Amino acid sequence: MRVLIVAFACDPRAGSESFIGWNAIQALRGRFDLEVVTSENSRLGLEKEAAERPLGFRVHYLGTKTKWHPNRMLARLQSWLQAFDFSRQVFAKARQIHSERPFDLTHHVTITTWRVPSLLWRLGVPFIWGPIGGGEPFPWECRSLLSPQAQIFEAVREISNIANQASPRVRATARNAAFCLATNKETMKLLIALRGQKNGVEVMSPAMFWPEQMQRLQVGAFSKPITKPLRIFAGGTLQGSKGVAVALKALAIAKKQGVDFLYRLGGYGQEVGHLRNLAMELGIEDRVIFGDSLSGDDYLNELRKSHLYLLPSLRENIGLTLLEAMLAGCVPIVAKGGGPGSIVGENRGFAIPVGKPEKMTAEIAEVICLLARDPGLREKLGGEASRFVATEYSAKNYQDRMAEIYRKALAGTANEMRPA
Repeated sequence: MRVLIVAFACDPRAGSESFIGWNAIQALRGRFDLEVVTSENSRLGLEKEAAERPLGFRVHYLGTKTKWHPNRMLARLQSWLQAFDFSRQVFAKARQIHSERPFDLTHHVTITTWRVPSLLWRLGVPFIWGPIGGGEPFPWECRSLLSPQAQIFEAVREISNIANQASPRVRATARNAAFCLATNKETMKLLIALRGQKNGVEVMSPAMFWPEQMQRLQVGAFSKPITKPLRIFAGGTLQGSKGVAVALKALAIAKKQGVDFLYRLGGYGQEVGHLRNLAMELGIEDRVIFGDSLSGDDYLNELRKSHLYLLPSLRENIGLTLLEAMLAGCVPIVAKGGGPGSIVGENRGFAIPVGKPEKMTAEIAEVICLLARDPGLREKLGGEASRFVATEYSAKNYQDRMAEIYRKALAGTANEMRPA
């Protein structure tokens, strides 16, 4: 089967925005005859990869290399604008390649946002869109937890959601895709509304792990140290929606109840100043470590030392760092919504219902105190978390699921595609 994969970002040596596209390509090369269209920003990483081992597919680059803004929020906005521009250029390139040697199927892998439409369905062959996220609403009852900057960002995001749901191009993409793949239930609900039917909409996570990745992350997962302090980790960009303010308030309560802890925030972002001030106000600044993003062995060592993963995101798409922490045997404490809410079950961690901040804070504090007192429970839940991710998020599962979706698309919708 000849397949075109379009991925705005697929640099195998870059961060989370690239792992979605690279995962799809890495999993499917060898199984299908692939060609890839990506942005110029991915060239350096792919060329370095090709110097070490054959890629196994031809790559076409569009656009120009971008210098990202040092402000994480502005860089994120910049990436969205770049993704829109990239998407507008894709169809002409895809049509040219298709005319030279036709594809059986096309697959547009986004930076997990439904807001960026695609015209690939106009080639007249089955078209897959996703996995797509971004349908998770922000709980406005929690806006007091955000800095003024983060409140503005969430308001702009909400306006953008309303505008893009009315976009004819977004609706046409959803309605003409053979399959729309959502990263979580909230986005699935949104895609069903855009598509006008449930048929052809499925939930599928873009996260997966190869055996060697699992083995590396699971070192020490089933034998965590029980010595104090209780070590707690959180990763990812520190933006308002991550719910770190809720976590800090819960930890302040736990401290008053005698819990000796150390909370390591393994990421950076625009909310750091706001969160530092909050930690000082709560009297826990000596127990919270702010630092730059961890990587490589430093990241692995931190996960191995940590007992808990605490990040009650108020809206979250996937939760890649959460999955890595679970593989490493950390007991997850998350908010029950988006990707994390579907990953964390009762026998492998705690998913706290999203609601009033005071109630969330009290429930998280209660869980922290429980786990601080019971190392045996930590070991049991951490082990179950690790085994669950190793089973459900294996590369083979991803490969088999995507191959089945491709098969269904070819069998059931090829004749319904409308060529340009």
